[in-house]
Amino acid sequence: MLKSRHSGLWITFFVVAVLTAPSMVVADTCDVPSSYTSIQAAVDDFTCTEIFVASGRFYGDLTIDRALMIQGVSSTSTTVLGKVMVEGSGTSATLNGLRIEVSPEGLPHNGLVVDGLAETLPNDLVIASSMLFSDGFESGDTTAWSSANP
Repeated sequence: MLKSRHSGLWITFFVVAVLTAPSMVVADTCDVPSSYTSIQAAVDDFTCTEIFVASGRFYGDLTIDRALMIQGVSSTSTTVLGKVMVEGSGTSATLNGLRIEVSPEGLPHNGLVVDGLAETLPNDLVIASSMLFSDGFESGDTTAWSSANP
């Protein structure tokens, strides 16, 4: 009878442990903007290993410090307006179907910055500057330059 009682306790303990254990979701695909309001929000969710980004313009810098894949529709229809940093030893980020545009506030940085031993595997990736200068030269107004350099 004692042996049967101990077996029942162990079974109860096991069932309670399994039911209350945190879920172990490993690989998950996440959609922006339907499931996440920003790309960075999906990057920050460690259950997201593949992030699919719809067509459109998405504002804000991204910092990627873990292995993941970000897939846009195409570099002509999915634009990230901000700097994308891939950082950390051994970090591997796959970026596909994206256009990265750095704003004047992001200069002098490139649109894509890879730091340390990070690896970036681009495919259908365009990196552009939305504005080369933030002092009027982009519009053809060279007045400030001409007056400073007679």
